[in-house]
Amino acid sequence: MTPTGEEVNSVITDDQGRYSINLPPGNYVIDIASLDGIEFTKDLPATVTITEGQETRVDIHIDTGIR
Repeated sequence: MTPTGEEVNSVITDDQGRYSINLPPGNYVIDIASLDGIEFTKDLPATVTITEGQETRVDIHIDTGIR
């Protein structure tokens, strides 16, 4: 989503937890869909800047709490 809260796109991870998305240059906020208020990560929300012609990598560590 944009910093003002407008959703731009969404993505689903593959079976290895990887994802990829093409976005135009700008600032974006990355967040994860909530499951009944359960928090899976402290890495999100995260703000990223996309620069034309450059790849931007965001690693998100998710803890499901399952032990």
